[in-house]
Amino acid sequence: ELDRLGYQDRIWRNSALRALDRAGVKEGSRVLDLGSGPGFVTEEIRARVGESGSVVALDPSPRWHKVLRQRFDGAPNVTLVESSVEDADLAEGSFDAVFSRWVFSFLPDLDGVAAKLLGALRPGGALVVQDYNHEGIGVFPPRPGFEAVVRAPRDYYARGGGDAWVVGSLPAILSRAGFEGVECLPEVRCGGPDSDVFGWADAFFPRFSSTYVDEGLMTAEERDRFLEEWSERRADPGALFFSPIVADVLGRRPAC
Repeated sequence: ELDRLGYQDRIWRNSALRALDRAGVKEGSRVLDLGSGPGFVTEEIRARVGESGSVVALDPSPRWHKVLRQRFDGAPNVTLVESSVEDADLAEGSFDAVFSRWVFSFLPDLDGVAAKLLGALRPGGALVVQDYNHEGIGVFPPRPGFEAVVRAPRDYYARGGGDAWVVGSLPAILSRAGFEGVECLPEVRCGGPDSDVFGWADAFFPRFSSTYVDEGLMTAEERDRFLEEWSERRADPGALFFSPIVADVLGRRPAC
């Protein structure tokens, strides 16, 4: 899983850095990394804010907190909080920015979370959300087995109360919560079998398709067909994988 998330971070790191630029994260900033996972973006923020700034890595997973403790042991400007965003105690006006990647698509109460994060930001502070509009994802030449393995995670999100197309709703949700200047900037990655984006897909779909079979979201026959087709695509230097659309949604707490 760390390997897969490492692929994911390499693919979207520059996008995250540009989003932090737009949010105004700089030396001395106080930043919440919401859903930090193993801390790839936490590390980028920690270096950016320097010793005069601080970053809170918030994640509910004990597994990732074990990794976080190893990674940031002794770092004076990093605070680790093992909690969901819903249960976290976020003081009024305590952050200059909040960054969150692939978290909002799993949250059932987006209006409540948006309102909570608005309050946790100082006036003029920015919320940046990187998440999915799960369209555009595909493999070329196209194959029917891949269609089944894309349908399954979308259903998995929905079964847990999430939304794989969440960025389509976020601008309106943030505006309702009181954020201003809301913008939505989409990006897509594409590459062949030797690329990081293809490696990301290769680390995800073959592995998690087994879970989807166990969960009843695809049949064993569909998975077998997908694995056979995917092996062919992996060996085809002309094959291409297109990522789903990932968008940066940014909004600010009014300055006064």
